[in-house]
Amino acid sequence: ADLIAHPTPARMARCLQLAKTGGCIAGPPTASLHRHVQQAQQLAKTEILSVLQCCPHERSSSRSNARNTILLTGVTGTLGSQLLRDFLVSADIGEDKRIVCLVRAADDQAALERTQSALLTVSREMRLRMTAIAGDVAAPLLGLSPSAWLALADTVCTVVHAAAVVDRVAPLSALVGANVHATAR
Repeated sequence: ADLIAHPTPARMARCLQLAKTGGCIAGPPTASLHRHVQQAQQLAKTEILSVLQCCPHERSSSRSNARNTILLTGVTGTLGSQLLRDFLVSADIGEDKRIVCLVRAADDQAALERTQSALLTVSREMRLRMTAIAGDVAAPLLGLSPSAWLALADTVCTVVHAAAVVDRVAPLSALVGANVHATAR
């Protein structure tokens, strides 16, 4: 039985009862998920093209050859905070690399505070290599203005997407924005 198709205990119990007689076949929602992935890819292409068309002067004037930024999402979660710590202390990353953390917050200051609270064990010197910006992986352009998105796009060399909405009882439709569309963006 499938928790996504039958998210409540009552619906799961009913499905399990019906499964005994072959009446409930609850497999993974692959067709639905595939459709969501295709929609997300098209949405991401449309968003990017619209930004490039509406702001060509900003792109040409701010273009930089220095792609030295790692964009990290999900930094306030368990996996993301560990990745950030590892990036900050790793000699393999290089001191010239900057780490920008995209954090769901009201503004950049709140994003920085949320990020720093996840980094209590990292030295102040290490923290200087990272910045935090307020955004939302589920929103168009990551919740950034077109000019901020373009500036970020011109410097990012690597994206590490560790953000996710995890909810074992939510329907697939509630998880698609942050987990499928965000990955496509």
